[in-house]
Amino acid sequence: MEPRHTPDDTASPPLFAEVAEVIRAMCRDEPGELSPGTALTDDLGLDSLRLIELGVVLEQRFGLPPVDMDRTLTVRTVGDVVELVRELTAAVRG
Repeated sequence: MEPRHTPDDTASPPLFAEVAEVIRAMCRDEPGELSPGTALTDDLGLDSLRLIELGVVLEQRFGLPPVDMDRTLTVRTVGDVVELVRELTAAVRG
């Protein structure tokens, strides 16, 4: 699958919407409205295995380098995930 984003467009507002779409797909129940402050574990019920799976999905969806498992487990909110995608994309850009 081809990544939908290039490094130059990760700061655009559609990034949040696309990350939210990925996170929404990882939830067992419909999460409703997501905001940057929505907690992945407390609000959405994602466990550590789902967070690791989320890292793999993000790699594939955005064409990212492998996401470190420890880093994946430290994200707490939807906003943290968006920031992680931005950071990894910037790292690829050099």
